[in-house]
Amino acid sequence: MAVQPATPQVAPIPATGLPQGWTMDQWQHYGAQYLTAQSTAPAPVQPTITDTRPATVNLNQTDMLDDLDL
Repeated sequence: MAVQPATPQVAPIPATGLPQGWTMDQWQHYGAQYLTAQSTAPAPVQPTITDTRPATVNLNQTDMLDDLDL
């Protein structure tokens, strides 16, 4: 009885197709790693909304003083 070498498992191609720029040969070797990295990738960071109104300039000098200016 001859022992046949194990055939490597090729990751299934995503429904969207191969990643842009990938060849089938690359997918056969690295596809499983790619899918693992995609499934463990952190959720995208949501942008922080900041106040974009221009700051008003206060020319009143008494407002610039605080308790440390004594």
